[in-house]
Amino acid sequence: MTTDTDATAGTDATAGSDATTDTTSAEPTSPTETTAPTSTDGVTEGATEATTDGDTDATTEDPDTTTGDVVPPELDAACESLCEKFIACDWEPQYRDVASCKLDCADNTPGGMCIAPSVALYQCVGGLTCEELVAEEWPSCAAEEDALPEACGEPDCQNLSSSAGPDSCSYGYVCPNAPAEEIACEGDTCTCLVDGEAMGTCGASEGFCDLEPYEKADIAFECCGFEF
Repeated sequence: MTTDTDATAGTDATAGSDATTDTTSAEPTSPTETTAPTSTDGVTEGATEATTDGDTDATTEDPDTTTGDVVPPELDAACESLCEKFIACDWEPQYRDVASCKLDCADNTPGGMCIAPSVALYQCVGGLTCEELVAEEWPSCAAEEDALPEACGEPDCQNLSSSAGPDSCSYGYVCPNAPAEEIACEGDTCTCLVDGEAMGTCGASEGFCDLEPYEKADIAFECCGFEF
């Protein structure tokens, strides 16, 4: 399973009134990512006007009136468990704290029938050791992975890794509706490629071609900003 999530959602709302009542609502923005989450824009409106002696206006905001996307508590808890494991094992380098990881996790989890099996899988992965997490497969979570409907899985991404010797290799992926991203290292230089076009370079890590996939992914993020 490739957990690539990479996702963030928030809701801001302002409301106020003067002599007349003005209500302003702001729709949330969601800037990410790698899977196709389901989301519903929420709009918060609320303003009350109190008048004393006919010439004094006062405006109050009721935070309890806020509506919008609500993460099911079981999904929130499962994402927290998953993200705590990611951070503890330093497995997803793009996440530097549990809070940002949780937002991405919840945003990239499809709703409906996908929530329950996703929660089960996240809880299982959150219980793995770091050694188990970084392995190519998670046999102890195979039942939870098999129970996840195909429609709830991640896009079918193709690995672009190649090797031409101990000091010449590449690592990357191409996913549906996204450009191919690849880091190609030769000698003491790594090149960041997007759809085959060089976008920048950095110094090659010693022994890059012999590293584990997750270690190459860490370097690809640090060097190119790619999130594999």
